[in-house]
Amino acid sequence: MARPEDGPRFSLYSMAVDEAKAGVGVLIGHTALLENAVADGSLVMPFKKTVKSQIALIAGVADGPFETTLRSLLSTFIP
Repeated sequence: MARPEDGPRFSLYSMAVDEAKAGVGVLIGHTALLENAVADGSLVMPFKKTVKSQIALIAGVADGPFETTLRSLLSTFIP
């Protein structure tokens, strides 16, 4: 691969996280989504500086038979 911009790009965040864990590249991600992986050592933060984003992470639940269960599970992570 001659140029980094010619390399793979991911639209699914989980794929990008898995590739970073496998040592394939660098991931710029949300601390809240990566803190467990950093804590267990499967990812490292190469820089101490973090940047606050103006973009919120939003969790949505579709109507359906599992709606109540999913909302309950999400409420354990989201105050």
